[in-house]
Formats: sequence, structure tokens, C-alpha cells
Amino acid sequence: MLMKNEISIITPHSVYNYGAMLQAYGIYQFIKKNGYDVGVYEFPVDKEKIRSIKGFIYTVIEKFFRMIHYSELKEGDHAFDDFILRYQINKDDQSKVYIVGSDQVWNPNNINPYFSLKKFTNTYKFSYAASLGVSEISAGQKGKYDFLKDMKQISVREKTAVNILENMFGCKAEVNIDPSFLLEDEEWRKIEKKPQGIPEEYILVYILHIPNNINEVLNELKKKLNKKIVLIDRRGYLNKIVHCDNVVRNAGPSEFLWLIDHAQFIVTSSFHGTAFSLIFQKPFCSLVNPNAPSRINDLLKLMEIKKRENERDELTMEIDYEKVKAVIKNEREKSYRYIVENLKEAGINGN
Repeated sequence: MLMKNEISIITPHSVYNYGAMLQAYGIYQFIKKNGYDVGVYEFPVDKEKIRSIKGFIYTVIEKFFRMIHYSELKEGDHAFDDFILRYQINKDDQSKVYIVGSDQVWNPNNINPYFSLKKFTNTYKFSYAASLGVSEISAGQKGKYDFLKDMKQISVREKTAVNILENMFGCKAEVNIDPSFLLEDEEWRKIEKKPQGIPEEYILVYILHIPNNINEVLNELKKKLNKKIVLIDRRGYLNKIVHCDNVVRNAGPSEFLWLIDHAQFIVTSSFHGTAFSLIFQKPFCSLVNPNAPSRINDLLKLMEIKKRENERDELTMEIDYEKVKAVIKNEREKSYRYIVENLKEAGINGN
């Protein structure tokens, strides 16, 4: 049964994507534990991630390999579905407050109508760490953002988005950290789940795009660290491209957390792969997608960490995690103030 709540969060919470589900859980749990009546709004969405026309060939390949590994991948789908039960789902069109974010809710290439909040009238609307997912918006895409004028406050995830919104739309925005950072590492550990068949020590690989130098990086790391390579492969074919010793196809969000938390090293091209490496204070390298570099680069800059890509001397460079923890703590407090001030403005107080 869908509930009604004073506060509704509009975010991509039900797609089969680790980062999307975990950031949804993060902002929901953060607001809830501070004494507010909150739920995650249920809206129509394709469970499978929609790919661009450019990725059509890969989509065909992926469907083929999903048939081959159907049972493993379907087990992973069920793990995602079970994870949704961890947050309150509502279908409340009369909440006092609607919060949109985080994740790429304002990507100009695919703005879901619900992410504009146009559907909801006579209510208080603001964003939290909304991501554009791109480094620029074309003049032809400008009309997609007419909803910004109805936002009481605007918060974005990347600093690059602040400049875009101000220069193109005259909107003032502040930067807030991704919701995955709103919870402490121990809070995330409470919902971890250990997958089967994982070696005691391993290098974890979690990539969204396939970097040209991925195997070069992995070979270098394996030689240096002498660990087995575990690949998270929700597509079904990545192990045909990426050198690895173990493949995990059935991991849900809880298993994903465990795999990052217990790895000796993480190689990722994902924003949230990078984020959870930082949360769990792991050694890692981020192979940044050249088509969308701002998300990870802005995060590393915020954490005062040098780019950790493919330069050999950087791959195993130590990170000052005391400094990182201090940055996360400050950003979490800043986010708390932003959220609470907006809720007070809307006439809602926590416990």
C-alpha cells in the first residue's frame, strides 16, 4: 500500500543501478532519521537503463548476453527489487514539500517529466544535489529548463552546474554533496550483504563505460598488488573485454556495498563507485569518462584529491583520509542546514 507523507523525494529510486538506488536510500534515510515524515515518490520508469541511440549496438549485445546469463542476472534483479523495500514508497500528489534529486535528474538528454516537479502545484519545491550529468547545455536544450523558475531553492551536485545555471538561466544555486555521503560508513555497513564465491583479497572492478586502458591498468595493479581481480558485470559481457579472475553478475545494492568495503583496491569509472570508495576509505583509481568528466573530477577536487586515473605513479598513491573525512563531515553539516532551512521555510519541523 502506498502511503502519504509531508515530504516526497523525487529521484530515480527504482532503476537497476547501484548509484541511483543507494543515493535514494541515502537522502531518504538522512531526512527520516532527523525526525521528518518522508517518502520516496513512486513514478513510472523503465527498470532497465535507457541507452542512447549511439549505444544501440551495445544494447543488442547486452540483450544477447543477458539471455546467456539469465538466471544470474535475474537473481540480481530480484536483489534490486528487495532493496526498494528499505525505503517508504508513496504516491502522494498533495505533499507539503517535494524534493528533486539527487543523481542525473536534470540531464538535458533525458529529463523525466517528474523531475521538473511541474506536476505538483501549490506546494514547496526545491532540489537537492541535482546533477546535469554534462559539462554544457546547448542553446537548443535551454527550453527544457523553464521549470527552474518555480524552485524555491536550487542545489546541484557539481560545481560546473552552478556556472551553467547562472550563465544560461540567471539562477543562483549552491553545491551540495551526493546523498551517499549523508550517511556514515557504519550506517552503510548495516545494510551490506556478502556475496558468495568471493576471494579473501581482491581488486574490485566496477565500470560503466569501458576505458581504453582498462586492461593495462589492471595488469599493472595485479602485478603490483598480487591480488585476484573481481569484476561486477551486470551487462553480461564485460568479462569478454576486461581481464578478471571472478565475475559477479547477481549483486544487488547491498552486495555492491560489501564488495567495495572489503576490496583491497577499486578500479572504477563510476561516480558512485568513486563515492563509496571514499566513504569506505579505500585505495582506488577512477578512470574518468572523457564524455562526462565533470562529475568525478568535481568530486575529487572537493575532496582535495589529485586525479587518480591511469598514470602509473598515481595508481597506488596513498590518500589522506583524515582530510577526506573532515571534508565529508563539513559537507554533511552544510547539507543538513540546507535541507532543514528549506523545510522550516515550508512550515515543517523535525523532532
